[in-house]
Amino acid sequence: MIIKLINKIASKDFKDAVELSDRNSKTLGFLPYVAFEKYAKQGQLIGAFNKSTNELLGYLLYRISYNKVTIVHLCINETKRNNKTANKLVDFFKKEHKTIRRNKIEL
Repeated sequence: MIIKLINKIASKDFKDAVELSDRNSKTLGFLPYVAFEKYAKQGQLIGAFNKSTNELLGYLLYRISYNKVTIVHLCINETKRNNKTANKLVDFFKKEHKTIRRNKIEL
């Protein structure tokens, strides 16, 4: 599994994340496309990918405001659940924000 930022809105990775969100909108809630673009451009969209096929397994989208980091979406592909993808995304996220002085991480 490869964990990496999704920050190019013209990329297949970004389009796959939006499609995954759309398929799971009943449980995630609606997030406008422009919001996805904004978070991606700000480097606040992280994807987990299959190492050999580069298939998107899931993503974590977050926002930063003042001294707080909030996870907005944590979404795993329906057919790829139960393989610790969510744990790996959250671990990557926490590692990235360990160096930034934040008082709180909200889920």
